[in-house]
Formats: sequence, C-alpha cells, structure tokens
Amino acid sequence: MSKRRLARENCLQSLYASDIAHLEAASVLASFQMLDFAAEEKNFDFYKLLYSSTISNLPKIDGIISGISLNW
Repeated sequence: MSKRRLARENCLQSLYASDIAHLEAASVLASFQMLDFAAEEKNFDFYKLLYSSTISNLPKIDGIISGISLNW
C-alpha cells in the first residue's frame, strides 16, 4: 500500500472519529501523530492537509451532500 493511500485512509478514520466521538481537530491530529505513518513528515503533512481542509470545509461539503441526497 502506498504511503499516500495510508495517509488518506487515516484521514477518513480521523474524520469518522471526529464526527462520532465529537473530538476536537487538535485531539484527533495528536492521536494520529503517534502512528507509524506519521514518522515521515511528508506523509503526515499530506494527511494533515487533507484532514484540515475537510474539517474547514465541512459545512459546504454537508450542504452539497444534503442537496443531492434523497431520504438521507
């Protein structure tokens, strides 16, 4: 598995944890920083970019999903 794919998978897990457990972004980032994939700064920076961008655009993303989802 490529390291960028691992970063994307960890981002998805982080977003799920944020949503379900109502965790703050800083807390999620801190816990995922302890994983092995975070040892390579380049990959962890990619993960942080994906995660932070998604969190900051969440209202817009939710609006788009709500607008096209039926009976959700």
